[in-house]
Amino acid sequence: MSTCSQTVLVLLLAALLVLPACGDDRRALAGSYTARSEAGATVNLVLKHDGKGAWTHGGITASITWERRSENAIWLRTKDGGVLRGQLNNGGIVLELPGGDVFTFTKP
Repeated sequence: MSTCSQTVLVLLLAALLVLPACGDDRRALAGSYTARSEAGATVNLVLKHDGKGAWTHGGITASITWERRSENAIWLRTKDGGVLRGQLNNGGIVLELPGGDVFTFTKP
């Protein structure tokens, strides 16, 4: 086997070891979360293991995509291209919306 072939083989094996770890992050965070607004309204957040999800507030549901950005950070992306940056905290997600509203989502 040539040196080039060996290098490619090593890189492929390394990629196979790293990729399952990415899925573990999604599986650990996937699920349904609930928060309450300051006015007392319920906000629901669903994160699916495939990186898709939904945000429901006031009877309106918006599709989102999401990704874990670091050990303590998650980004939610709206269909319109907006990004909500959240912090992972004690099994929950803290999101500060534009305008200053803060939501702390927890799994029921």
